[in-house]
Amino acid sequence: EQNKLSTLILSAREGIVATDSSGAVVLVNAAASEILGKPRETIESAGFEQLFDDPETLNGWLAEPHASYQEHVFEYHGRSLHANVAIIHDADGTLLGRTALFRDMTPERELEERLRELSLTDGLTGLYNRRYLDEKLVKEMLRARITMEALSLLMIDVDHFKRFNDRYGHDRGDRILQAVAETMRGIARSSDVTCRYGGEEFMMLLPNTSLEGARRLAERLREAIAAHDVDGLSVTASIGAACMLSLIHI
Repeated sequence: EQNKLSTLILSAREGIVATDSSGAVVLVNAAASEILGKPRETIESAGFEQLFDDPETLNGWLAEPHASYQEHVFEYHGRSLHANVAIIHDADGTLLGRTALFRDMTPERELEERLRELSLTDGLTGLYNRRYLDEKLVKEMLRARITMEALSLLMIDVDHFKRFNDRYGHDRGDRILQAVAETMRGIARSSDVTCRYGGEEFMMLLPNTSLEGARRLAERLREAIAAHDVDGLSVTASIGAACMLSLIHI
């Protein structure tokens, strides 16, 4: 039974490190070395407190009540780790040692971020979608009120888009939308938010931008779209602008 337990521990995909009652590291499985990027000998010689290269934080975790039930997610050399650490006592309260069980959550975090990105972007154009704009607009309006800065919004509508679709087909219509999106990305500043609002309608959220600034950017965008040739077709767009001004009451 002891051999079975040792085999399970040593072959586990989670990193496992344990000490004896004196604090000496007596167990380091292969996953621990792989996740931490350290040979077993280095982990053993450095000691348990240096396991994550941050003794102060590790000791703080061990000092927490019911430490073994506390889950900790932290960054370690560019990777996201999930760890449980504990001080182990026997039934009489005698110290047996300390343990750490940890795993690399980086692939899960990257997948979560990718799924979130997909949920907030438009699959055809790669711009943000209406859901993201609705969330961002609320935040930017609140920020504009706090900072007392202007906030502008452009609404871009591709002219006669239904006619393009009916005459040339949806594939060419999709390429028109993609071309408009690419033009918007080229015009937008790093602080601007570009979005496909739905169908042939697009939005640009312009933080810290006056109505006159929004008008000038809209004119640049209109001209850039009109200068674009999509499969031999000339495309134009109509653009409306609105501005929210935060007023100071004296």
